[in-house]
Amino acid sequence: MPVMIQNPRLDRPNGYWDHPQNRISPGEAEMNFLGYFDWNRLDYADFRYYRVKIARFDAKSELAGREALIDRQHASVYLVEE
Repeated sequence: MPVMIQNPRLDRPNGYWDHPQNRISPGEAEMNFLGYFDWNRLDYADFRYYRVKIARFDAKSELAGREALIDRQHASVYLVEE
């Protein structure tokens, strides 16, 4: 599935979503839902993306802890009670 992973810079640690890793295979990662995301803050917001935190990423463990954006059409959100 396509994904946009946070790619921090020294001057803007939260402002870029252009990490070169831009795909995640099913079962390869665990992501926790943080909220909905929309680029447009001044007009109609359709909240096309889920904002998530990567809890586990088998292929790239260094990306665990980063935030990512996933198009809603490529993901489902499940409530898990612990």
